[in-house]
Amino acid sequence: MDAIGRAVRILAESGDPEAVLVAEALDRWRRSRTITFEEALGYAPGIRGATMQRTRDSALSELTRLFPGLSGRALERRVREVVEEYEATRWAADDAARHRPDGSDGLYFDLLSSGGLPCAGHLRTLLAAVAD
Repeated sequence: MDAIGRAVRILAESGDPEAVLVAEALDRWRRSRTITFEEALGYAPGIRGATMQRTRDSALSELTRLFPGLSGRALERRVREVVEEYEATRWAADDAARHRPDGSDGLYFDLLSSGGLPCAGHLRTLLAAVAD
């Protein structure tokens, strides 16, 4: 927590209005035992998770359109295959560069940025839900 205290001081002393807001939020979060950092920033609790879930579901919905003849286990396997191939070959560079690529790689990037692929059964459920 000492490092956070130092960061609060540095940000607060920077004179940058946005940095000062972050410093105040960090300080509120650091001193509280009950609020999340999102709440300290003035956001609704759980907004980050909800945003990630919307991003994931949107990407999955788009992916179902890339494989129109597939459903159920076959669709789940194909989605997992293409996302894992992207993760193994191009994800690290795109993530490090904070670069969302165009096309289907952008959908894979969105999935991995929003927490990755869930287990097979849950992925099949999600794919069926977004395909409707």
